Amino acid sequence: MKGTIKKELKRRSVVEPIIGHLKSDHALGRNFLKGIDGDKINALLAGIGYNFRLLTSVAAIFCPKIWQWLSALLSKNSDCVFHAVTIA
Repeated sequence: MKGTIKKELKRRSVVEPIIGHLKSDHALGRNFLKGIDGDKINALLAGIGYNFRLLTSVAAIFCPKIWQWLSALLSKNSDCVFHAVTIA
C-alpha cells in the first residue's frame, strides 16, 4: 500500500470508535438533515457536542467554581442571572 493510503486507514481507525460512541451514547443514530450539507452539519454539531461534554467534564474536575456556576446557569430550576464569578 502507498503511504497516503496507510495514513488514511490509520486516521479512519482512530475516528471510527468516536463515531460509534457518538451514535450509541449521544443520540447520533439518524441524520434528519437533507443532503451532503445536512451530513456535514450533523457531523459538525455532533463533534461540537462531544467536545463540549469533554470540556465540561474537565471543568468539573479542575475548576469546581466554574462548574458550579455553569450547572446553576444551565439548570432548569435555577433563577440564575449572569453574575461575576470569583475564583478563590
